[in-house]
Formats: sequence, C-alpha cells, structure tokens
Amino acid sequence: MIGIDSNILLRLLTADDPVQLEAVERLIAPYDATPESILINNVVLAETFWTLTRGYRFDRAAQAMALQHLVSTHTFRFEDRETLLRAITLFGASKTGFADCLIVALNEAAGCDHTASFDEAMGSLPGVVRP
Repeated sequence: MIGIDSNILLRLLTADDPVQLEAVERLIAPYDATPESILINNVVLAETFWTLTRGYRFDRAAQAMALQHLVSTHTFRFEDRETLLRAITLFGASKTGFADCLIVALNEAAGCDHTASFDEAMGSLPGVVRP
C-alpha cells in the first residue's frame, strides 16, 4: 500500500497538467489490480476538496461527482469508509463545504455529543451547536 498527497489526487481529478498526470498514472498503475492499495487519508481529502472549491472553482455537483468517483474506485482506501460516506451524505444534503461535513462525521464517529463551531454554514448540520 502507498499513501498519496493532495497534489497527486488533484492531478487525477483535474488532469490539469498532462506531464504530472502521466507520472501519477505510472505511479499508481502497479496498484490498480489490488483493492484498497492506495490510501487517501482524511487530511488529503479535506485539502483536496478545499483546493477544488477555492482554486479550481468546482461547483458542488462537480465535487459530488469527484467524491463518488473516489469512493467507487476499488483501488482507494480511506481511513474510515463509513465515516466518509456519512460526510458525503451530509455534503449532499447541505450547502456546507466538504471539509466541514468531514469534521462533523469524524466527530460523530468518535462519539462526540456535538460539534461546536462559529461557522454559520456548519451550524446548519445535524449535531452542530453554535455557541
């Protein structure tokens, strides 16, 4: 198994640099036949989707498609697939950014009674309390 950084994942999702995309494809090709052989950790997910929103101006529909692509690719492993799926559900049912949805899902999975935040959009998620 190997882990990848957000810049590798961004090349896969955007194909914005043909030279780097080719290098990434060569890197991951040997792992393609092995399920869950490429780890995408939570920090990489949050950083990637923040960059897709801010830097690449991906709208919510494009972000949702990218998330579905990632979780449906058998080669990718995640820290906690069930929690990631919960974050994706929160993302699809709200106007909140993916990173905030992931924070709430991770806190739920850790057994938190609620998540406290001053973030207005995050405050609309179930289980979030604004002090």
